[in-house]
Amino acid sequence: MLQIKNINKHYGNKTVAGNISLEVNNGTLLAVLGRSGCGKSTLLKIIAGLVEPDSGEVWINGENRTRLPPEHRHISLVFQDYALLPHLTVLQNTAFGLKMRGANKARAQQRAEAMLAGVGLTHEAGRRPESLSGGEQQRVALARALITEPQLILLDEPFSSLDTGLRRRLRQLAIENIRRLHIPAVIVTHDPEEAFALADHIALMHNGRILQLAEPDTLISAPIDACAARLIGAENVSNERYIPQQALCFNHCQGAASRIVSCVRLPDRNLITLHHPQYGEIRLYLNPAQSAGLNLQPGSEWPLRVDESQVVRFG
Repeated sequence: MLQIKNINKHYGNKTVAGNISLEVNNGTLLAVLGRSGCGKSTLLKIIAGLVEPDSGEVWINGENRTRLPPEHRHISLVFQDYALLPHLTVLQNTAFGLKMRGANKARAQQRAEAMLAGVGLTHEAGRRPESLSGGEQQRVALARALITEPQLILLDEPFSSLDTGLRRRLRQLAIENIRRLHIPAVIVTHDPEEAFALADHIALMHNGRILQLAEPDTLISAPIDACAARLIGAENVSNERYIPQQALCFNHCQGAASRIVSCVRLPDRNLITLHHPQYGEIRLYLNPAQSAGLNLQPGSEWPLRVDESQVVRFG
C-alpha cells in the first residue's frame, strides 16, 4: 500500500503540493488528473524520491520512505520518454534493472524473456531501440518497469504520444500487470479518458491541491464544483450547475424551442450545439438512430427538454 501523508511543497510563492494525503491499495490504480502546471508531476517525483517535500511523509507497505533515495524505494517509473538505452538490445534493456540489483545473467535473461512474452515482444528481443516503433518502445519500458517486481509503479503520462488504438491496448496491458503483481500504481495525466479508462480512484488536482478524490462513477454523477466538472471533461458546465447528457431529451414534446447553432458529424455520432432559452448554449450528442431522418440545419429550431432532476447543482 502507498500512503501519502500531508505532503507540502512550495517553489517561492507557488504551492505545487498543498497538504496532500492519499492512499492507494495493492492491486489498484490511482489517477491524478489535472491540467499542465497543477503540480501532479511534482507529486509523482516526491513519491519517487526525486524531489524532497517541504513537509509530509511517503509510506510504502507500512514503512516511512520519505528520506530514502530513489534507488532504495523499490519503485518503478514509466515516463512518456521511454528512456531506453540505445546501445542495448530489447532483451538487455528489459533485464537492466535486475542486473543492477545483482541478479545473475542467466536468471535476468530468463525473467526478461518471460516479461517480453507478456507484452508481446518475444520476437523483438534482439533488436535495438531505434528500430522499434513508439508502441514497441513503450512496451519495452513497461516490461523493464515490471520485471523487478516493484512495490509501487508510477506512470507519468506514458501513453500520451501514442495513437488511439495502441494507447488503449497498452493501457489494458498495464492494468492487467498491476492487478497480476498486486501492487499499487499511480498515473498522472491531463487526459480524462485515460484516467477513467484505467483508474479505480481519481484525484482531481488544481493549483497544487486535491479538489476531489472519488471513484470514477462518483465523479461523473457528482463533481464537487465547476472546476472539478471541467477537469473530468464534462460539457454544459457553468459556475452554478452541470447538465449531463442523460438530462437532455432532444425533440421532446415538452421541450423548449432551441435553435441549432452548429452540427458536427462524427464517426459514430453527431455533436449538436443549441441555444436553449433558459440555459444558453448546450452541447448534445445524438447517435445515428436518434438523428436519422432529421434535417438538423443551423438556424432551425427543435424542442429540447432538460430533466431538472438530473441537473447537478453546485453548493
